[in-house]
Amino acid sequence: MPLPDQDTMDPRLAMLVAEVMSQLPADLPALPSPWPAPGQSRAEWLAEVTAVRAAHDAPADVLAQLLPAAPPDAPTVSDREVEVEGGRITVRVYTPAGEGPFPALVYYHGGAWWLGGGFALTDLYCQRFCAALGSVVVNVDYRLAPESPYPQQLEDAYAALLWTVSSLRPTEVSVAGASSGGNLAAALCLLARDRGGPAIRSQLLHVPGLDLTLSSPSLRADPAVLPNLDGVRRLYSTDWENPYVSPLLATDLAGLPPAVIVTGRHDFLRDDGRRYAERLSEAGVPVVALEYPMLHNIALPETIETMVTEMTAALLALSR
Repeated sequence: MPLPDQDTMDPRLAMLVAEVMSQLPADLPALPSPWPAPGQSRAEWLAEVTAVRAAHDAPADVLAQLLPAAPPDAPTVSDREVEVEGGRITVRVYTPAGEGPFPALVYYHGGAWWLGGGFALTDLYCQRFCAALGSVVVNVDYRLAPESPYPQQLEDAYAALLWTVSSLRPTEVSVAGASSGGNLAAALCLLARDRGGPAIRSQLLHVPGLDLTLSSPSLRADPAVLPNLDGVRRLYSTDWENPYVSPLLATDLAGLPPAVIVTGRHDFLRDDGRRYAERLSEAGVPVVALEYPMLHNIALPETIETMVTEMTAALLALSR
């Protein structure tokens, strides 16, 4: 449903929301515990997390119908392994036609930090970015919470960025992410700045969650949203005022890469993106703010096409 302070939702979008919601299961299991319960072994807890994650990931198939169309010229795609502390992660590399070197875009998927692993729901977006930007796109399958909470997940994101720069040697590198992936991308820009590199050309934050204190007015507009978000954030971190967890709360945003920030008019996370765009502008960071008539992850097909086109155009403009 639209937020109380928004204009009336397009009837076609309202019908699409109702259709999607009608296909979602009504009996999803409760969120897993952030850590093993008293007397529960880690192996038992991991099995429980895996089972609950599978149940919550299943409805993503319903949202697959809303993915953008494939680009006319499909990029070359290969999967690579990246070493991270304590293990390895997989990245999917999309390479455009032609002679390199190319710029690179490192992409972080959404899923509330604990869902959305693999590439099924991000593959077409990354193909579109690759074709439209003429960039190599690195789609990062980082480890998930609660098994890999903050800072492990952010360090995975940083390791993928370092791998992209050292292995692919792009002409420049940008980062992008959706929802919790937008949080990671924003935090990564802070982390790279504070660690002295690598230099990030631009950041694309798509419906990002940027304040885990849950203080944005759009979150408070619907009290039913807060209990679930409270449970989700505890899977990732309880250090909610840490700027690497809540980039919106960073005291110093100077020197960050130019940003494209995309918000949904009916999205409960809308004001996180709006507030961050304002704070970046106040810090002297160039910002392109785009807002569309959509929920967090539901939009009409023509809205998705317009959004993808305008996001890529904005990134290209920032690169120039």
